[in-house]
This record gives sequence, C-alpha cells and structure tokens, in this order.
Amino acid sequence: MTQPTETELKLRREITTLEQQVLEKHADNIKLRKQIEFLTLTTNEAGAKISKLTKEVKDAKKTNQELQGELSIVKATTVTNSPEMRDANKKILTLKLKIKELETRVEGLIDPVQKARESGL
Repeated sequence: MTQPTETELKLRREITTLEQQVLEKHADNIKLRKQIEFLTLTTNEAGAKISKLTKEVKDAKKTNQELQGELSIVKATTVTNSPEMRDANKKILTLKLKIKELETRVEGLIDPVQKARESGL
C-alpha cells in the first residue's frame, strides 16, 4: 500500500471539512424545522384562544344589552308607573294644591290684622 500524496491528504481534509459543514447545516435545518413546527402550533393555539375570547366578548355584550333592556322595562313599570305610585302622586298633587289654597287664605287673614296693627287698632 502506498502512502497518500500530499494532494490526496489535502483533498481528504477538505472533504471531511465539507462533510462536517453539511452535517452542521443539516442540524441547523432540523432545528429550524422544529422551530417552525413549534411556532405553527403556538400560532394555531393563539388563534383558537383569540377566537374563543372574541366569542366570549360578543356573548357578554349581548347578555349586557339584554339585561339593560330588562332593567329599563322593570324601572319603567315598577317605579314610576305602578298603580300605587300613580295614586300616591295624585294624593301629593292634591295636598300641594290644598296647601297653596291654605297659604293664600292665611295671607288673606294676616293682611287685615297687620293693617289694623299698623293703624293703631
């Protein structure tokens, strides 16, 4: 067996170096593929979560609107428009009118008394 020439040794070293570079590139490609797979899964999961949260927000808004509508109906029918409140408001109005009338009468009675006092009677 003959000894390899210097050129052959140099070529073998270059081939070994190139093989190592190819293996490193291949390893880098495998790492990149794994990263892409991970990012794809993460993106899909995030998209699913966003869709779920968007639906929950829409449902919450719808429920809020429904509750506001029901609250408006309850307020309108029970607080100011109930038969009891209408009767009470009528009584209050009647009493206010009577108070005005009595105030006017009292003023009419006080006026002559004050005039009599002022005149010295």
